[in-house]
Amino acid sequence: REPLRGTCVLALGYSACVGYLVALAASNLMARSSTKLLGKRPCGLLHPLSWLLLLPYHLGLRVKLAAQRLVSSEPLYNRVLPGWYIGGWPWAGPSELPPDCPSVLDCTCELPRTHRNRYMCLATWDTQAPSASQVDRGVAFALSERSLGRPVYVHCAHGHGRSALLLIACLLEAGAVGSCEEGLALLQAVRPRVRLNGRQRRALEAWARSRGKGALQMQALGAAGVVAGETVGAVAGGLGGDAGAAVLACGESGGGSLGVLLERRSTGGGVGVLGGAGVHVVAEAGSGGGVKVN
Repeated sequence: REPLRGTCVLALGYSACVGYLVALAASNLMARSSTKLLGKRPCGLLHPLSWLLLLPYHLGLRVKLAAQRLVSSEPLYNRVLPGWYIGGWPWAGPSELPPDCPSVLDCTCELPRTHRNRYMCLATWDTQAPSASQVDRGVAFALSERSLGRPVYVHCAHGHGRSALLLIACLLEAGAVGSCEEGLALLQAVRPRVRLNGRQRRALEAWARSRGKGALQMQALGAAGVVAGETVGAVAGGLGGDAGAAVLACGESGGGSLGVLLERRSTGGGVGVLGGAGVHVVAEAGSGGGVKVN
């Protein structure tokens, strides 16, 4: 009995050490630089040493996922728009993927690839946010796959946080939604448990601002009311290849000065215009930077 008890104590102690190590690596302080701890390679497979050295974590995680799926009524994945899917880790392999052999964007660093579909891994800890460069790479991959007619499946462990951030970024870049909030509302309409925590929301909004996606900006023009050439150029440049339009609504504001409201919208969407008399300067996608004044 003594050897058995000693073995149990050793196993529990080792499991606790592994748990503390993973918790430290996934903390805000280290999460950005520690995703390689679990040994996930760019191909999506875990290094054999990860299974050997971190077995208590891998087993515990799978027990947790199995229990959650057993009691949850949520489907593994949902279709958001034609060709775009969001969901959780396909444990059983290709049989759990959406139809038509989708290309897969995997946002996890803790779960291995289980299929041979076209694939990109953006290793990110649970509850954390992908870096801006990861989002850029993921968006480029997804839009490239969609341009070839392939559906895209974006997943994390459950399809609620990391994958939602990345899919919203993809939809923004594709022009399917006009803002982060619109994208989040679209995802929640089809998958109600989608949630972005504060860290993920800030990361998405910062990325959107850096790309000029879905942001509202007010810029004072001064009494002369002249639209600077570089402003129009920036607007037109930000629309290249997009299906939307940029609308500059110039109206009178307090003190007799003019202001500009820049709004990105999808074709056919509503446009908010400043009240009062003014001019509307419209730079349309594909116009080569041309401006027409209504």
